[in-house]
Amino acid sequence: MARKKLGQSGTGSSENSHSESMVRLYKPTVRECALLLLRLIAVKEEERGREVTRLRVAEISLRRLWGRRRISPEFAEEVAEWLSSAGVTLFFAASTYAVVKTSVVESWPRTTSKRLSAELQQVAQGTFDFATLEPLLAAPQQDEGDDDA
Repeated sequence: MARKKLGQSGTGSSENSHSESMVRLYKPTVRECALLLLRLIAVKEEERGREVTRLRVAEISLRRLWGRRRISPEFAEEVAEWLSSAGVTLFFAASTYAVVKTSVVESWPRTTSKRLSAELQQVAQGTFDFATLEPLLAAPQQDEGDDDA
């Protein structure tokens, strides 16, 4: 899709000054961003010669792919909504984005809240001691060689 070069006055011009040679960059729509990511997945599958069920995609790669300086969580969610219709799930994981074929996730083992019935009853009554769960959120221990000091 070609973009018209604009002169200083904002109208089309055939003059060749530096300011007029600037072309406004096109920003793909949310739907187009989803299509571009699906194309990237297809190219990866072609390279590997088999289906790709999961991928890590660096934020900088998505910014380049989607023509954005930054990717807001809301924008990524909108793209994810379009991808879901293609059977693909996009999510942010720690410091990178992940793309997973939804059909693969559906075959993973599942769990239900029934396993916590007694604890959930205590939570509802306001008597559950959340301190017993705090170790679950603890950061992994660093090795001695990892200290910055």
